[in-house]
Amino acid sequence: MNKDLNSYITESFDVKSFLELEFEKVYYRFFLPPVRSLAVVGKSGPRGRAKGYAGLLIPVGDLAGFDLPDGQEGRIEIKGMEAVRRDWTELARGFQIGLLELVFRGTDTGVIKEYISKIVARLYGGKLDERLVYVKALRKPVKDYTRTTPPHVKAAAMLAPEEQRGLIHYIWTVDGPQPAGRQTVPVDYSHYLEKQLKPIARGFTEVLHTDLDKLFGGEEQLWLF
Repeated sequence: MNKDLNSYITESFDVKSFLELEFEKVYYRFFLPPVRSLAVVGKSGPRGRAKGYAGLLIPVGDLAGFDLPDGQEGRIEIKGMEAVRRDWTELARGFQIGLLELVFRGTDTGVIKEYISKIVARLYGGKLDERLVYVKALRKPVKDYTRTTPPHVKAAAMLAPEEQRGLIHYIWTVDGPQPAGRQTVPVDYSHYLEKQLKPIARGFTEVLHTDLDKLFGGEEQLWLF
């Protein structure tokens, strides 16, 4: 590859090439989520995370054919997306990985809708409660948060003084954030639907040629009554 590149540059531009390309990997399928718009003071236009993608890697032995043989699963590699970030719940991370697997296998949209419906049903049925924990670190003492009070700080304030440090594990309840395992009121499942599942699914609507309403199909509303 580098030999051909050097020959081309020398013949085309009559200069010596100092470029050296290094082959690293090939993705059979690649997913680049849309950039989320953020309001930026003094600037206009959309802005979001600069890096974040997922791809289905072709096994090394199959690079010559650039295809996945029958029965070969490949491996999903994720960079910078919610599935590998600690500030999202295990519910969201698992949900995103599940969607990626379905999309990379070319699964029919109807099957993907069934997958989403089952996740929502299990969420509202209390079957996924162990995956609803947020984890965030306290950067300073609780009393020093004066300008704003983030959710994990509110939860930390409910703990004993000696526990108000390090990583804070909390659940979002109908009364807001509370320490995990010490909730005094029910879990707010609608929060997890709107703030964890739907934002993840929204990133797939373009590639699936659909929208959130069609993906969720109104199934989640059945659990609100």
